[in-house]
Amino acid sequence: HHVPLPLLAQALAEVARVLRPGGHLYVSEPVYAGPLNEVVRLFNDEGTVRAAAQAALDAALASGPWRQVAEERFASAVHFKDFADFEQRMMRPSFADHHIDDAKLAAVQQALQPHLGADGAHFTRPMHVRLLQRQGFAPATSQPPAAVDGKPFSDPAATWNQRFASADGFLFGTEPNAWLREQGVIWQAGQRVLC
Repeated sequence: HHVPLPLLAQALAEVARVLRPGGHLYVSEPVYAGPLNEVVRLFNDEGTVRAAAQAALDAALASGPWRQVAEERFASAVHFKDFADFEQRMMRPSFADHHIDDAKLAAVQQALQPHLGADGAHFTRPMHVRLLQRQGFAPATSQPPAAVDGKPFSDPAATWNQRFASADGFLFGTEPNAWLREQGVIWQAGQRVLC
């Protein structure tokens, strides 16, 4: 949803152009819902752009070279130690200017206050993940391993929050993600997963 609305279809077409057939596009979007969203939308209302991003994915699947190989919804834990932490991370990030004035700051602080306890504010952010595969390639015939480090992929200890450990919903780490392997994405030299 960080692509300008008129360019969403073009952006997905460009990803398809540069991604080799059989490669994967991983899309993780916060769902426009929940208590954290109610606070954030006071200064950064992304309802329209998030809906447009999902619609662009749907259109690309209907008419483009993509097939959806997996879809998952999960809740990501988010913690702010106090209002100052929330303000710095959410209202004044280095990559965006939300035009925060004193009135907006006071309104957001008032909205966050009921969620603040002795150890800060704890939220769960609903997330929506879609894994798309670029068509035009016969998938690898080898099977993904049944376990990593002796733990089966179905192990409840391997929660979504551990798999996608980021308050912003980005995939971190250099190791292949267990969820991607569960979906049959075999990580081989030269294969790309775009996030």
